[in-house]
Amino acid sequence: MIIGLTGNIGSGKSTACRFLAELGAAVIDADRIGHAVLRRGGAAYADIIAAFGTAFLDAEDEIDRRRLGEHIFADHSGRLRQQLNAITHPAICNEIRQQIGALQQQEKRGIVLEAALLLDSPLRELVDTCWLVTAPRDILLARVMARDGCSRQAAADRLAGQTPQEELAKRADRVFVNDGDTAALAAALAAAYAEAVE
Repeated sequence: MIIGLTGNIGSGKSTACRFLAELGAAVIDADRIGHAVLRRGGAAYADIIAAFGTAFLDAEDEIDRRRLGEHIFADHSGRLRQQLNAITHPAICNEIRQQIGALQQQEKRGIVLEAALLLDSPLRELVDTCWLVTAPRDILLARVMARDGCSRQAAADRLAGQTPQEELAKRADRVFVNDGDTAALAAALAAAYAEAVE
């Protein structure tokens, strides 16, 4: 059983994945893979430089993801984001497929793919079911502010750039509320996981 786990920034995807890992699930972190494909020698590195130039390289010739991200998000037409995704998504999907295949060879009962953009990308096709973690907006904002040391407005801007939770909930198979009651979240995930892998 391959479970896709998604949610907006600050929803608590990592917390949910930690609980699922404790239940025996193998967790694949799409964000970590996304970082790896951008590293020097990574599957998307050369294509990113060809598309966006060397201005986004740091002193070690690594791609400065923050600077590149600021450049991408400053383009309100969305053209640069589409260009970036066209380069990175195939590389990320390929690596995820390889990791899923390796875990299936080990006969893992449950595999969790944690991906922020799961419902808006080809990654959706790789999972059997999609679980969404949500939280009240004020809690989302507080978590982002605390984690990133940013202002409420900056946190709100980041959230505004993502598909609203209400829209994601319509497309998810299961929804888990992470409002700070971690015991309730853990119990809900444990029950759903047991049912999924039985």
